[in-house]
Amino acid sequence: MAHNLSFINHMLSIEILGYIFQLNSEMGGDDAYKKLTNSSDPSIAFLTLLRSSRVCSLWREIIIKSPLLWGSVVNLNSFEARVDPQRWETLLMRTENAPLYLRAKVIPQNCGLISPFLISVLERYWERMVYFDVSDYGMRNSPLAQMIPIFSLRAPLLVSFMIDSISSTDTGFFPSMTLFSNHAPRLLNFSFEGIKIDLHAS
Repeated sequence: MAHNLSFINHMLSIEILGYIFQLNSEMGGDDAYKKLTNSSDPSIAFLTLLRSSRVCSLWREIIIKSPLLWGSVVNLNSFEARVDPQRWETLLMRTENAPLYLRAKVIPQNCGLISPFLISVLERYWERMVYFDVSDYGMRNSPLAQMIPIFSLRAPLLVSFMIDSISSTDTGFFPSMTLFSNHAPRLLNFSFEGIKIDLHAS
């Protein structure tokens, strides 16, 4: 095994290895997942990157020093209750100033752990968000009300914004506001399932 790995590292340049790691950390959509992994489970990207970083010192060095890779795998459900939230902060530190691809599924069982960190990430790094996909099934403990004011901020890098919520379908739950301060020039995909919202530009 060690001999084979040494041969692989000798034959492939650091640039090619980095590109392979980038493909494995793809979290930009289910179609990409199905092509690469035969699975729509987005936690695979984070776990693959983490395990790849433990294969050898060369792979670890490449991965640890690649903020774009870590910014691509911010999937809060990859951690769940198994991991100290401090590990999340370590992951975010590794992203440096890279664009962020974030996924989270909030349910009653994990709401107390995931929701505070989700809000914290949005408050600190919203303008770095490229891909935002949150399923909010937290019901009474939903973080949605705390997220809404953040959605009035500029979103210069945002390409895909998706929220699926069953926590509230009350029309009055979503206040009158200008989404993204009318500044989301790269936005291609927008979905607000389960929430009645009056979309308009001021």
